[in-house]
Amino acid sequence: MGDRIQFNNPPVVEVVCGVQFNELNKLYAPHLGLYWEQIRKEFPKIDEVAPIDPKIEGFGPTQTMAFGFADRPPLPRTWFISGNELNLIQVQRDRFLYNWKRDHDDDVKYPSYDKVIVEFENQLDVFCNFVMAEDIGKLDFHQYELTYINVIAAKEGSLSEAIDKGVLTDFVRERDRDRFLPEPETSQWRASFRMPEDQGRLHIVAQPARKTGVDLDFIRLEITARGIPKDNNRANLRNWFDLAHKWITHGFVDITSSEIQKDVWRKTS
Repeated sequence: MGDRIQFNNPPVVEVVCGVQFNELNKLYAPHLGLYWEQIRKEFPKIDEVAPIDPKIEGFGPTQTMAFGFADRPPLPRTWFISGNELNLIQVQRDRFLYNWKRDHDDDVKYPSYDKVIVEFENQLDVFCNFVMAEDIGKLDFHQYELTYINVIAAKEGSLSEAIDKGVLTDFVRERDRDRFLPEPETSQWRASFRMPEDQGRLHIVAQPARKTGVDLDFIRLEITARGIPKDNNRANLRNWFDLAHKWITHGFVDITSSEIQKDVWRKTS
């Protein structure tokens, strides 16, 4: 896949690094308070949201997932938010996520994958050590995930116009014949690709969106790599994320026009 792809002005507004693991049935809300005390200096704000359902990439003729009934109420997904609100840790009983994020109209510069992945690894180690010290359970990672969320073609105003003008290259509405249906009021483009050696899949979703309270349309392009290395151990975690990053960045270049990459996002390599 060649060398690292870089932009001086990338449209990325959020990066999410995460792991899924066996459900920690002995993880309770008081534990999260103790964990917060360890990271509170860097993440002084908290919130609670609904937990995320498990998502596991399967390969082969049968793909099944087992569900059970717990004898305890569900634990919310807890957010630990940095003081500048650019970084976020999310914890639930079967998932740990680390986010870098900004508003799409902020001047905050994306710090680079190298910095985000190192911070993710550091914070994951803190959480793993906490789980071990509190005897909460053994962490068994069974899925990794890396997501890039991009905001593009805001001035185009619709996904169809962005495609027509070559911003997105893989979906074109046929217009060389009379059509009964008018231009779609809303539309979505979605595709999935198998990664090498069944180490996961790359999922791409492009859809129109609008910022709350602002009369501005834009295209939300979400690219997610999800899977697990064949040799699943802590030492190979970084190798898998590096592979996922390559697929995300090269996939991004593959589905967007070279003109906007050069003129707007200022691609350098």
